Amino acid sequence: MSNRGGKRENAGRPRGQGKFGEPTVTMRIPESQTATIKDFLEAL
Repeated sequence: MSNRGGKRENAGRPRGQGKFGEPTVTMRIPESQTATIKDFLEAL
């Protein structure tokens, strides 16, 4: 077996231990709307 990178068991942050304490999803938004959406989320 090679130790030259790739996926490793138990590597990385455990699930649910991030900033929000729950699973997250990735969403793609238009670049032109980034500031508007950030402002909206900070106001919550």
